[in-house]
Amino acid sequence: MTAPGGGELGGPTDIERELAESRAREAALAEVLGLMRSAPGELSVVLEAVLDRAAGLCGAERASIHLLDGDAYRTAAFWGPPNPEYERVAYDTTRKPGRETLIGRTALDRAVVHIPDVLGDREYAAKDLQRLAGYRTMLGVPLFRGATVAGVFVLTRNEVRPFTDREIALVRAFADQAVVAVENARLLKGTTDALDRQTAISEVLKDMSHSVFDLERVLESVAMNAVRLCAADNGSIAQLKADGWRLVANVGDIDPDSMDRNWGNQPIDADRRSLTGRVLMDRRTTAIVDARADPEYDAGAGIFDVRSLIGVPLKRGNDIVGVLILRRVEPNAFTPEQISLLETFADQASIAIENVRLFNETKEALERQTATSEILRVIAGSPTEVQPVLDAIAESAARVCGASDVHVYRVEKDVLRQWAHFGPIPGLNEGETLPLSRGSLIGRCILDRHAIHLRNAADLDPAEYPISVQLQRRWGYRTTLSVPLIRNGVGIGGIAIRRMEVQPFTSKEIELLETFADQAVIAIANVELFQTVRRQRQELSRFLSPQVAELVTSEDGAKLLEGHRRPITVVFCDLRSFTAFAESAEPEEVLGVLREYHRTMGELIVEHRGTLEHFAGDGMMIFFNDPLPVERHELQAVRMAFAMRARFDELARGWRKRGYELGFGVGIATGYATLGRIGFEGRYDYGAIGNVVILAQRLSAEAKGGQILLSQRVHAAVEGDAETRAVGDLSLKGFTRPVPAFAAESVKTPTPARS
Repeated sequence: MTAPGGGELGGPTDIERELAESRAREAALAEVLGLMRSAPGELSVVLEAVLDRAAGLCGAERASIHLLDGDAYRTAAFWGPPNPEYERVAYDTTRKPGRETLIGRTALDRAVVHIPDVLGDREYAAKDLQRLAGYRTMLGVPLFRGATVAGVFVLTRNEVRPFTDREIALVRAFADQAVVAVENARLLKGTTDALDRQTAISEVLKDMSHSVFDLERVLESVAMNAVRLCAADNGSIAQLKADGWRLVANVGDIDPDSMDRNWGNQPIDADRRSLTGRVLMDRRTTAIVDARADPEYDAGAGIFDVRSLIGVPLKRGNDIVGVLILRRVEPNAFTPEQISLLETFADQASIAIENVRLFNETKEALERQTATSEILRVIAGSPTEVQPVLDAIAESAARVCGASDVHVYRVEKDVLRQWAHFGPIPGLNEGETLPLSRGSLIGRCILDRHAIHLRNAADLDPAEYPISVQLQRRWGYRTTLSVPLIRNGVGIGGIAIRRMEVQPFTSKEIELLETFADQAVIAIANVELFQTVRRQRQELSRFLSPQVAELVTSEDGAKLLEGHRRPITVVFCDLRSFTAFAESAEPEEVLGVLREYHRTMGELIVEHRGTLEHFAGDGMMIFFNDPLPVERHELQAVRMAFAMRARFDELARGWRKRGYELGFGVGIATGYATLGRIGFEGRYDYGAIGNVVILAQRLSAEAKGGQILLSQRVHAAVEGDAETRAVGDLSLKGFTRPVPAFAAESVKTPTPARS
């Protein structure tokens, strides 16, 4: 029998093709896992990679992931050809469980949903997106978190071509990765943001407790699949715990009790006597083809009746936290493909172990939250004063850590000044300071930027700690602990707690004092930030109206900067014949004209309450109704355009005397846009994105010298206040159909804009 291409069905060509496809799938899955490990907090990067690989391998035109938000599913990531209107509708629309949409049907059925042709599916009702994208065949795969359908993975094709069982299975694998990525990012974010979001940490932990990974089950599954898919006779996962190495998963024909008794909880040296020792020594995947023929291998000779072994390290950063081990009774080497698959399984096990570690660390942080809640309340209540916070820290540290007294010091040039004090031990006298030097415990801990814990200060060497010896004789304390206050890698102060008797502080007390030190640094930074914002607000008032400066530095302003949608009116204007002028004139002349032009137009923008998005040579973009609302913003934009044209005519007369022939054109459009912060860390602009911006720019490009072109919606909004003339339908770049346009001839007497 022959295949459609003329080759023999099931022949070498088909086998090679299937092998190539299999390798491509495995490589894609492994690449995504690598991203998950290297960037666990960058969820968008992982999801985009998942969508890209799934769509590419399954021949889909579009792919998307939708996550549960409350009781509905919202688009979290999208891949496909650019289509702004489709993406806008997709991101703005939420789907609830139900039969009328693919996402809702998948969530309702809690299973894979495959629609061969949406036009032939009577229940499918999401016609808006279908018309915009033109898709026909759809596939939905549920993303589970515990028993909850936490999301839906969607692939679509623009032709009626159902997905194969192999493609559906591959999408399931990508969906599993997406679930892990979402959960991993949530757990990681909960940990890394714990310090500055402690007020919300209890709720985060409550959610985490409902979906904590069952690590034993995950590791058993990893070992089981590794043994099955790599044709091994048995396998294990060894994990490094506080009390040594333990076997946490065993699969196959082995005796776990005997193995754990002879192998587990034993120290393992990084040497060649055992497989795990070789993995620790080489820090990479290590294989033994035939243990009986390997003279260096003897540690497992009496435990395992096996010949071939392979060990893959489970890593967290540069540390090895476990080893995935597979064994074969016969001496049969593992293939490169099997080794690659094992390393993928090891990545999965590493992620699971790391998730549990992160969860446990966060849980412990919650247990310590009770001791720090009072400090947080003081910080929240004293955003402009650091002294109440430091006084509260001194009192709380003494009480919670069982100290006789607490001193808080700050660095002032080359001395230490007492900042706060609590307890019966006398502090420094008024005006007294300590040298910032290594001659005192507190000075050395600040300079070295690490805690110093001393069991008995009476044993201090006077030659090494002359200042602390004097203070100990003066105040009589014994056990002492000093912790630095570090900001941006620099010691800015320190906290010292003491006990009158010899009683060392516990590791938990040391950790808690370091937490107090971190809170003190936060309080200091908060006060400095408040002072900086106050200075910046004063600086902004030099360039913006006081209302705008107040808004930008307010809480509402911060929300606006993050991104929002609002109807605005956009004005684009630029000079006609400017390119020819710039080519023939001297650079100084060009800059002089631009400065005069920008200064004049800038005054009119401020006067009419417009927001200047940017200057671009002789062009500029202005929009109205954001960030401050403007009543009848369409009319206000038209009035500004007429004022600009009048002022330009005055400028042009002067330029004409110098031989500069320049014109001025304006395009105005109104509609919804997305506005917010655009740019990168260290350089941001406040801008608008949407079709309304493109339309205004295209109208400006079509406007002749002295002409003000309006879109149809602007014309409808101002026709009672302005004289206009229809110029017909214009064919504009980027628009599939001609666009009606109107030329504004005059406008009624302007009145001040109200906002």
